[in-house]
Amino acid sequence: MLNATIRNRINVVENVADNVADNVADSLNLSSTEQAILNHLELSPELSAKKLASLLHKTSRTIQRNINSLKEKGVLKREGSDRSGRWIVLKQRR
Repeated sequence: MLNATIRNRINVVENVADNVADNVADSLNLSSTEQAILNHLELSPELSAKKLASLLHKTSRTIQRNINSLKEKGVLKREGSDRSGRWIVLKQRR
């Protein structure tokens, strides 16, 4: 039951948040991993890098490197502490 719930949530994240990541990706040339991170964080801003790594089947280091890249590009920022904070996906202005 838990695995089905996780699969359903992943499908919802991929389907609902695609437009946000695609709009940002068009103007910033984001990698597929960066786009996937944005998809997940748009709907679940409390996700940790470790949880993202598990969801995306990547290493924690790969996720952290991509998060750093998104921060440098001005697409993502962290609000609050490491433990209880959340990610904010910034909207790209055209």
